[in-house]
Amino acid sequence: LGPSPIPPPTGDVNKEMKKAMTQARKEKQTEYQVALDEQVKALREYRSAPDSFLKILVASESPHKTRAVKGAVSNANVLGIPAPSGVSSQPLGFAETLSGAKNRMSALISAPASGQADYAVAIENGLIPGDDGETFIDLAAIVVRNLRKGKESVSTSAGVQIPKNYVEQW
Repeated sequence: LGPSPIPPPTGDVNKEMKKAMTQARKEKQTEYQVALDEQVKALREYRSAPDSFLKILVASESPHKTRAVKGAVSNANVLGIPAPSGVSSQPLGFAETLSGAKNRMSALISAPASGQADYAVAIENGLIPGDDGETFIDLAAIVVRNLRKGKESVSTSAGVQIPKNYVEQW
């Protein structure tokens, strides 16, 4: 085939590559450390809340979900913890939506922080097809668990109708 038209790398190129890779690793480690520091800070604040405050875990770090819980309970310290739903990213039908909320709850109550919480909340949104095949209802299944008493309640949000063409675009 003959000699390669691309010359082999020189020592300087290898040095520069190693330097760039080392720098990229350092930046990624710094990014991870910042995220970890933020989580530790949130957990410390959560644990040090006054006794008059309820401690509520939310099975998600979604600001929409944690804000909804904070808005519903004014005297609460709310902490979002990632918890997988185990369902598709856009659940379809009530059964899959409720299953996602229950899966999130199961993951949440096995988290170490759950031992210090009063309540746990899991929320999963899904699309419920209408009878006409042209509309969908965006609905949240909500599971609330009293971690002190072991009691659990399931509810839904008010649904919002979404036309089929928007769902298809999504």
